[in-house]
Amino acid sequence: MITPEMLETREILEGIASGLDTVLNGNKRGKDCPYAFVLLIAPFHEEGDALPEKSRVNYISNAEREDIQGLLREMVERWDDEGARQDIPPTSSGPSRKDVH
Repeated sequence: MITPEMLETREILEGIASGLDTVLNGNKRGKDCPYAFVLLIAPFHEEGDALPEKSRVNYISNAEREDIQGLLREMVERWDDEGARQDIPPTSSGPSRKDVH
């Protein structure tokens, strides 16, 4: 069953993805795009609480699902490698959530 929250999330994702795709790829579409992207969103819960172990994660992408699955697996494997170089820390657009990163 599709809830109003799911529809709202879908609208948010589609708007962000459209803007992101334009910034990254201009007017190019499909295989002409120089950049693939995937955007994941999950709800924060009570202020100050970390994300729960399991949460509803939604995504949108300009690439095929199978390609994104492979990219995500590769990234997680890199994160799990004890000898891996530390990634640059994430940034936050709002000071209220900087402690979560």
